Amino acid sequence: DANMIVGDIISTKFPNDYFDCVVDIECLVCNDWNSTVEIIKEIIRILKPEGSFFSQTFSDKTSIGEKFTKVEENTYKEIIGSSLGRKRLLRLLPEKDLYKLYSGFSKIFYDKLFYTYQNMKYESEELLISCYK
Repeated sequence: DANMIVGDIISTKFPNDYFDCVVDIECLVCNDWNSTVEIIKEIIRILKPEGSFFSQTFSDKTSIGEKFTKVEENTYKEIIGSSLGRKRLLRLLPEKDLYKLYSGFSKIFYDKLFYTYQNMKYESEELLISCYK
């Protein structure tokens, strides 16, 4: 059984130390830097001691399209072109900022997934991040 709960990930109603694991598949990339920092604090709060967090997020080596509006460093909206054009807000994560963003975790490991699309016209690099509280 599973229950679907709709809510604000920045401020959940879950008690402290509630989950064994939290999984993010490209949810954090749809938030600006400051919101992402707050979301990660909330994830740490609701994870049990030694709980794990998995995050799949686009790196700044990902092609974002031909046209876009820059919101802040590595954050864009109104993207036209590429497979990411359907996203309203997209924050890319430079590899150099990975440990800064996830610094609240006791252990951080990551790998990369690289692929092309539209006959190699666009490139995508995703960071596959595993963290432990």
